[in-house]
Amino acid sequence: MTLRNTVVVAALVLAASVPVQAADWYLGGSLGASDWKDDSGLATDTRDTGYKLFVGVGLTPNIALEGGWVDLGKAKFSDSSTGMTITGDVKGSGWFGDLVGILPINPQFSAFAKIGFFYGEAKGTGSVAGVGSASEKDSGTDVKYGLGLSYAINKSFSIRGEWERYRFNVFDDKGDTDLLSAGVVFTF
Repeated sequence: MTLRNTVVVAALVLAASVPVQAADWYLGGSLGASDWKDDSGLATDTRDTGYKLFVGVGLTPNIALEGGWVDLGKAKFSDSSTGMTITGDVKGSGWFGDLVGILPINPQFSAFAKIGFFYGEAKGTGSVAGVGSASEKDSGTDVKYGLGLSYAINKSFSIRGEWERYRFNVFDDKGDTDLLSAGVVFTF
């Protein structure tokens, strides 16, 4: 069983074992800076703006399930080492699901850690000077994880800051994109 499948099975077993009346539902959104990790050395601009929308359910004061959609922006690349100028970009987005562990620090502050899966799609475009251009897209599923802090303004509204790492398993390669974001959460 892969790590991704183990995380999904553990989250489903955990969700099934928690009484329904303990659930606190929430909606949220975050905006921040994405940073694509490029092992090829071709990227010239790996930073962009990323954002996400999510829904979650607090199963206990220390455990939640969260899922949503994320746009990780794009990275630009350029290479002229072969004598031809190759330029292009790759952008990514996708769906995610997380198991979230929450550590209350005091009544307002809490820290959290998350691990889950990311089903991402990357779209790449490129061109070779004087030859032409092409585009390609690919999708794949891999692990994601993150850390964050949350501050409750009141029982229904909180703000959060977090760092997350999304793994891309596309274009026959694996890569990471980090998202450092700030967001809001509405609990109902």
